[in-house]
This record gives sequence, structure tokens and C-alpha cells, in this order.
Amino acid sequence: MSENIWLAIAEDNFETVKDFIETKKYTANSKDDNGYSPMHAAASYKNLDMLMYLINNKGDPRITDNDGDTPLHFCEEIECAKLLIESGADPKALNNEGKTESLTKIMNYIVANSKDLDLNDEDAIKSLVSQYLLDNIGPSEEKKD
Repeated sequence: MSENIWLAIAEDNFETVKDFIETKKYTANSKDDNGYSPMHAAASYKNLDMLMYLINNKGDPRITDNDGDTPLHFCEEIECAKLLIESGADPKALNNEGKTESLTKIMNYIVANSKDLDLNDEDAIKSLVSQYLLDNIGPSEEKKD
């Protein structure tokens, strides 16, 4: 058995995570010395089933670590961002440096505009990313000689 909930999440040991939560050894919002919670870990390790379990057990999708990062800052996949946003995460949340990750912004845009999108269609996703960049950054400037 893993010695702590973060290790259990990293090892994808769902039963151990459930045991930690059910015995109240940890909560979905427990924090380590860096403020890193099981919610952050599940998002970071792309474990949507575990993330949903934590949310269903009072996991806070807006919880912040010591850097002000929320679980959404750790998402690298659309489905993770979508799950967190649908559960109350703030897609505009800024960390202590006043930043939100560009990838998170792009994913949030995709989630908001993907009602009829097949998430396995890479061309459709690339098109949405291109549209996001045009809407938020604009076309690249031509180089001047």
C-alpha cells in the first residue's frame, strides 16, 4: 500500500486512494507542504476517474497550492479541463504570478466551443486552437527587413 495519497494517485492505485478518503486519513483537499492536493495530483496525472471520485468526495476544483495554481493549471488534456470547469473550476483563475497557463486558456476555449466536436478529430482541434490564437493574439506580424 502506498504511504500517502499523492503516491497512490501517482501509482494509479484507486483502491488505496478510496481507502485513504473513506478512513479519513486524507481528504480530497488535503495539502502537502507545497499546498499540493490530491485534486492537483489527479489532474496532473490525467486520471479522470480518480479526479471525479475526489470531486464527488468534496474535492474543491478551485483549491490552490502555495503558488496559487488550481488543478486546472495542471491539466494537459481537454477532458480534464472540461471535467474541472463543469465542476466549478474558474477558467480565468490566475496564480500568484498573475498568470494562467496558455495551454489551460486554449483548452478552456476548446471546451467552451466544442459542443459538437469529436475530441478525437485532431484537425478540428487544431482549427479551434488556430481560431483561439487569432482571436486572442492576432496574426503574426511580418518580419521587417
